[in-house]
Amino acid sequence: MICPCGNNEGDSRAAYDVGVWRFGCCHPSLTSSSLNVPVAWRKISEVSRIFTGLAVFTVVLLLAAVVGGLRIGNYNAATFRLRALQQDLYRMQSSVSVESDSIKRQEALISDGYTELEPLRGSVTFHVLLGVLTSLITILVSSVAVTYFIGTSRWCREVVEAYGLDEAILQRSNALKRRAFPPALVTMLAALGIAAFGAAADPGTLRANTSEWVMPHRIVSLVGVVAIAICLWKQARYIAANHVIIQEVLQKVKQLRRDRGLDVVTDASNDVASADT
Repeated sequence: MICPCGNNEGDSRAAYDVGVWRFGCCHPSLTSSSLNVPVAWRKISEVSRIFTGLAVFTVVLLLAAVVGGLRIGNYNAATFRLRALQQDLYRMQSSVSVESDSIKRQEALISDGYTELEPLRGSVTFHVLLGVLTSLITILVSSVAVTYFIGTSRWCREVVEAYGLDEAILQRSNALKRRAFPPALVTMLAALGIAAFGAAADPGTLRANTSEWVMPHRIVSLVGVVAIAICLWKQARYIAANHVIIQEVLQKVKQLRRDRGLDVVTDASNDVASADT
């Protein structure tokens, strides 16, 4: 089995909790004693906890938008009925042979149509605004993961080159970055796809076939939310695994600086914070 930090899992590996995830890792430098667990453990999980919180918040917003959309009702049918009544009224008013009583009855039907449509229109407005907001937040959260891996992989490369560390560490860091990018891309595309299908199903676009897009929009939304949740979960795992690599680099750098008689930061929390930034 391959652990998220890029190593093959063996029987002799110890398991380490990183944030809310659990990984197997074979590196002897990552024992609880060398990591100063009471301080470093919490710092290792900080970015993972922040991203996990953002991911959970995003999924909750997505579910709220889906539930709100399912509760709207048949907005398309009510809209098209009202438009048909308005078109009939226009034809009646243009004809000299139509009696005024018929026109009044038609106007009453239109008034009833507005009464039926008004509560639905409020629900649709809320659904659209929530959907747009949720799509933007989803893209932003995935962008955070992408930016994080770009920054930490560059930091890892610079430190490995500066201190002459094993190139395998850099390869593991780059492998994690490559694995994290596809889920982030899928998350962004899924959010855009849900929004696009929603726009296609909106009768406010004045297209004649918007009702045909309602069911596809619902299906894409449900599938998309599941895909986004899975991809965010994967990104959170990779972020947590990347902290293991960062901590290993910091421990190796500490040991090298001790061996060379250089100053060493003893607070692991400061080390991790500097690596994250």
